[in-house]
Amino acid sequence: MIDFQDARIGPYLYDLVSLVEDPYVELNGDQKESIKKDFFDLSTVNYEGDIEELYRTTAIQRIFKACGSFASQYNLKNKRDYLQYLAPALSNLIELLDDTDFPILKDFVGLNNELWKLSGSK
Repeated sequence: MIDFQDARIGPYLYDLVSLVEDPYVELNGDQKESIKKDFFDLSTVNYEGDIEELYRTTAIQRIFKACGSFASQYNLKNKRDYLQYLAPALSNLIELLDDTDFPILKDFVGLNNELWKLSGSK
């Protein structure tokens, strides 16, 4: 399967992260780990380093991009369809930012998550 949606060169884990972490589908921790394990078991890519750290960093970047896309669809085109996915995306980001070198980023996402809840948006 080939996904040309963004047609950009990026981390090889980007599509895996999109499948596992995007807020359109709720997967529990065991389901996420099972999909990741299957991917890594079948992968022919030889990666030297901490694969979980690369996965987490890619996930943080991917979900930030998704949040921006959801917001811009509303702000630029007045489309509310994607706003329902903003809260799950922000919650996922907060989890992914646990125990990282990005504490200020986690505070920023947490603040935006609280503001989103206070706005009554769903």
